[in-house]
Amino acid sequence: MPKKKFTILHTESSTGWAGQEMRIILEAKELKKRGHPIILAIQPGSGIIPAIEQEGFKKEVFPMKKKDFMISIIRIIKIISKYKVDIVNTHSSWDSWIASIAARISSHKPVIVRTRHLSTPVSKGLLSRIIYQYLPHLIITTGNSIRESLINVNRFPEDKIVSIPTGVDLNVFYPRPQNNALRMRLKISPEDKVIGTIAALRSWKGHDYLLEAAKIIVKKRKDIKFLIAGDGPRYKHLVEKTRPLGVSKHVLFLGHREDIPEILSILDTVVLPSYANEGVPQSILQAMAMEKPVIASNIGSIPEVVHNEETGILVEPKAPDALAKKIVFLLDNQEFAKTLAANAKKFVESKYSVKDMIDRIEEVYNTLIQKFSTT
Repeated sequence: MPKKKFTILHTESSTGWAGQEMRIILEAKELKKRGHPIILAIQPGSGIIPAIEQEGFKKEVFPMKKKDFMISIIRIIKIISKYKVDIVNTHSSWDSWIASIAARISSHKPVIVRTRHLSTPVSKGLLSRIIYQYLPHLIITTGNSIRESLINVNRFPEDKIVSIPTGVDLNVFYPRPQNNALRMRLKISPEDKVIGTIAALRSWKGHDYLLEAAKIIVKKRKDIKFLIAGDGPRYKHLVEKTRPLGVSKHVLFLGHREDIPEILSILDTVVLPSYANEGVPQSILQAMAMEKPVIASNIGSIPEVVHNEETGILVEPKAPDALAKKIVFLLDNQEFAKTLAANAKKFVESKYSVKDMIDRIEEVYNTLIQKFSTT
């Protein structure tokens, strides 16, 4: 543990509450435990605000919109001065512009880190080069495939990019008996097999393809329930889609949940049918840590943790027939599913604990401060 404590400002212009925002809170919480002061700059009405308040972080709330560009920069400069910020860590496009420029012209001269959460391709234009290569001192990606894309496709300097996937709190996510009381509340019979996905309800998370796979599966066997945990803009669309597919009685929409370990405890198989944008998804690592067999799309950084037929099953995205086939295969081959799950648990414990993540982040921050800080 370093002797110096550094003050960290996280900025986030996204107003959602999903994996990206959860990563920010997890990192901030763990670094706060190690004595580092944390401040978060966010927009009014952001979904991250309840978590900030629950954890007791200092927060600065103000609009980060195009029309407020100069005002927002001045606001960040004042925040940097007020808290004597050592590290500015930006997370979305607009706050990265605001906070990076503010940090560069601030008299306090904090180190600038840009965290890249998604595997969405980055433009090759000049503006992207400015915001990724010239303004920040370092880019942290949440998966190695994201790092490789920034290096090989965008030609950003590899010594300015490190991959630090989100870690799992092994004190929270660990194998446990299934929560029978929860099964009863959800009206799941003891005989039912339960397939679940935990993700924000966004188009690229691929819930439509899971529902289409459900249609294929329930034609052959009726002892299946599908749990969809998460909220988002496609909630109504997905609920309505179950009717023409004939799977309404087999699909339960749970909305936003805070009891994720308990949800995972009642699942026989965890599925993530995304078709774009994924780094290393937290829901997959959490399921693996709880020794649950996983089926996920072969995209983004997912193959870094789901090694096909070793720590889980990979399927091509947007392929409900293949997804249905693999779900049924794992349900019919329980010993193989248990082997995958056991391998996955060992893999996560060896490389993806939250302690490993924070150790690496802390080391990176220390190196940056020693190299670039003028205070």
